[in-house]
Amino acid sequence: MGLATIMWQTFLVLLQFIILRRDFKPWILLQLITGFLFGYCNTFACWVFGLFPAPQSIVMRLLFTCIGFVVGGFGVWLYSSSDVINMPSEGIVVVIAEKLGKPFHIIKIFFDVTSVLIAGSCCLIFIRSLGSVGIGTVIISIMLGTMVGVYSRAWGNKLKGIFEKDKSLIKAKSE
Repeated sequence: MGLATIMWQTFLVLLQFIILRRDFKPWILLQLITGFLFGYCNTFACWVFGLFPAPQSIVMRLLFTCIGFVVGGFGVWLYSSSDVINMPSEGIVVVIAEKLGKPFHIIKIFFDVTSVLIAGSCCLIFIRSLGSVGIGTVIISIMLGTMVGVYSRAWGNKLKGIFEKDKSLIKAKSE
């Protein structure tokens, strides 16, 4: 699973290069590092969670899915709102959102749903089943971007104010 993730993340950096052309900044290549790390962490997490029995009841599966999009949405909002290197899957969303003049969270929803459709199609073509693409994956693909929008509306300007204060303190100390 990690190798497929790494390949997808690498493809997304290439896609950013194609979309941005002359506006492509060399620092965007640093997203390749986050993509590789995410792929390896994905493999490790699958191994760790494979040691535990999967929840059998639909209620527990939905509970874990809800926890996933609430916590995951917060994480995506937090680092996409700061000045850190994005993962390629968020980097491409930033590029598309800026090109179209649309909010990040709206493009995130469309991108994630499209990614799930691509993953499901690849599974059907290559393994003749949906594999690990299930209803939870579909729910997460819709709700992750939705939660990013919720957090952006609730705390967006406050977070930007904190980062701006930190930048001005760092600049003042370096002078």
